[in-house]
Amino acid sequence: MMDLTVVLHICVLQLVKQCQAMLEAGRVYCQTSKSFVNGLRELGHQCSGDKMMEECLDKFSKKLSIIFDAQGVGLPVWAFDLPALHRVSISVMRLISCSTL
Repeated sequence: MMDLTVVLHICVLQLVKQCQAMLEAGRVYCQTSKSFVNGLRELGHQCSGDKMMEECLDKFSKKLSIIFDAQGVGLPVWAFDLPALHRVSISVMRLISCSTL
C-alpha cells in the first residue's frame, strides 16, 4: 500500500503539470487573439477603397481588443510563471513531509 506522502507527492506533481499546460494554453490564446485583432486591422487598411468596410473592421478590431485585454486582466493565472509554480510545489511538498512526521 502506498504511503500518504507518496500519494500527495504524485497529486502535487500532476497539479503542477496541469498548471504548466494551462499557462502555456493561456499564452497561446493571448498571442492568437492579438494576431487575430492585428489581422482584422490590416484587412481594414487593405479595404481603403471601401470606407464603410474599413470603418467597420477598425471598430470591430478595437472592441475585440478591449474584450481580449479585459479577459487577460481578469485572470490572475497569467501572473504566474513556471519558476514561481515550481517554488509553490516545493513548498507544498515540504509542508506534506513535515505534517507526516
